[in-house]
Amino acid sequence: RMRFFLLLFASTFIFTSSKDIPPFEAKDNYCPCGIVDGKFEGWDPKQIWLNIMIVFDTSASMADDLEEAKSMVTSFVSLMGTNRSAEYYTIIGVITASDKVKVVYPLNMKSTDNLNEVKATDADHATFVHAMEKSILLLDEICCQHHRQDIIYYLTKTTPMYELELEGEGEETPLLDFKRNGGIFMVNDFGSTTNPKLKILASPAYYFSDMSKNYANNLAVFCEANCFCDDYHFESFNNNDWSIRTRANRGCFQMDFNKTQSEARESCRAHLDYLPGALVSIHDQDKEFFVNSVAAAFYGPKKPKSKYWIGLENNGTEWNWDDKSVNPYSSWDDDQPDMNEGKSMCAFATQTTGFNVNWYAENCGQLHDFVCELAPFSVGNKGIINGFDTE
Repeated sequence: RMRFFLLLFASTFIFTSSKDIPPFEAKDNYCPCGIVDGKFEGWDPKQIWLNIMIVFDTSASMADDLEEAKSMVTSFVSLMGTNRSAEYYTIIGVITASDKVKVVYPLNMKSTDNLNEVKATDADHATFVHAMEKSILLLDEICCQHHRQDIIYYLTKTTPMYELELEGEGEETPLLDFKRNGGIFMVNDFGSTTNPKLKILASPAYYFSDMSKNYANNLAVFCEANCFCDDYHFESFNNNDWSIRTRANRGCFQMDFNKTQSEARESCRAHLDYLPGALVSIHDQDKEFFVNSVAAAFYGPKKPKSKYWIGLENNGTEWNWDDKSVNPYSSWDDDQPDMNEGKSMCAFATQTTGFNVNWYAENCGQLHDFVCELAPFSVGNKGIINGFDTE
């Protein structure tokens, strides 16, 4: 689970040998979520693995839009994997909110199920706060789901004033606590114009007023929500559009310390939660600046401009990246690489003047800090915890 999951290590815990780990391949986009000509490009909705609580506003304000909302939800759920014996599956629940809260599917909806029990009422409002409380309670009851992202998906066209007023006063609310702890609150607004209050209530970048009829775009958003790093330990990177929903498109990065180059490489390959990984490769200036910012944050003001291993090593004839990537970008300092007659066959990076970063050849047996690059959790990638599935 994303939300404050605590992993306890038992004495019987089995550690995976790095020899068993498949080779790591760095990518410029680990999380393709595009749709081209109605086709999912490079991803399969059945490999999304999220916990989603769908909340329908069934008050009188939804009117005929409710049937449209039901049709859309049924369409995208039919394309998702819900079989819990499969490698990838999404856990889906359904709640209705009018003057009363009704649980239609307590996180057990299957891709073949219908929404016949979701019915319009003549209630003049939706009991939003109670619906949120029930949604969060049900999500919290899911056992042993490590690193799964929780989402509450609200379909409405009215503003739940009570919750907004409490959040505006800085009071604790169940929804505010849910979002603070890593949960995503997604709003699909069926109103005719953008509702700024609903937009504030939604998680950043998860308010939508333009996809009420498009089930495929819903799946693309779920795909993006399924792309994330372990935010408590890793820095996520995406310099393309800086969207919160695609924040980990270019990978997850972590600083560690004081190892030889070979020890650092093995440490990155056999990382605890994300397998496999590699010493970081640098293919452009944006990534280099980002990696150095990770190092600077790690060191703090007491240890500026320190050296850290990158994934370059010379095999006697040429320099190669640890992740086997091929890219002409380099940032060697003047008169580098100086391999010192074969004694300096690895490379470190360090900040020099201003924000400039340069590379230097180094003896591979020296001790330096280092940066690991790992693939984010994503559609089709759950990671492994030292031999154990994240389920």
